[in-house]
Amino acid sequence: MARIFFREAIRDRVLNLIGLFALAMLGASLFLGNLSAGDEAKVIQDFGLGIVNLLLVLAALLIGTSAIYREIDKRTVYVVLSKPVARWQFLVGKWLGLAAVLAVLAGAMAIAFFGLIWLQFHGFNPLFAAAIGFMYLEALVVAAMALLFGSLTSPTLSSVYVLGLYVVGHNSQMLLHLSDRGAAPAWVPAVGRFLYYALPNLAVLNIKNQVVYGHGVPLAAGLWAVVYGLGVVAALLSLSALAFATREI
Repeated sequence: MARIFFREAIRDRVLNLIGLFALAMLGASLFLGNLSAGDEAKVIQDFGLGIVNLLLVLAALLIGTSAIYREIDKRTVYVVLSKPVARWQFLVGKWLGLAAVLAVLAGAMAIAFFGLIWLQFHGFNPLFAAAIGFMYLEALVVAAMALLFGSLTSPTLSSVYVLGLYVVGHNSQMLLHLSDRGAAPAWVPAVGRFLYYALPNLAVLNIKNQVVYGHGVPLAAGLWAVVYGLGVVAALLSLSALAFATREI
């Protein structure tokens, strides 16, 4: 299942356009760096890594939300599930195929980014590889979100839900701050704290600014972020398998 989905998705026009756009935007970061009045290197690094992050998330969103819908719409899901393939295996196979597609995309954009930095500054920080690795992990989380909502509703609604969850995941500290406001009604802190712990905290996977501005990433914090990200993926895939198992198709 993973191999078949990988072959289908890697030829998708959306993925090709995203790849071309990534290369174009990484090139444009040189132009923006030349316009900057401050540190040109940091502007290019920050912008380039931001584009890599944006496009990995966009690829996971666009491909993941339509993965199951397209199978149902084309009725190929009936052929697959008529064989000795469980629904959860079908779903996990989709995620693994998407993970492979994202790995290829991340690798291609990383090579383009490293080449750009090397040509411009004749060297680069090895921690950039770690930053892109965490972006890839975040994209895997988004892919699991996309499959969860894609198992329940249409690609359009799924995209809206995933985007909303993505924004909340990067601003979860606001939920915790809301829960600490003493002037709020009694139920507001409880809801804010519940959402903080229940929803994915994607901010822990974002080390871009730390790398660009030379602050470094403690090993323990990095390992915890990896474990947390993989745990969120496992939880989302479990929910996706449960949702798809109970869906009438």
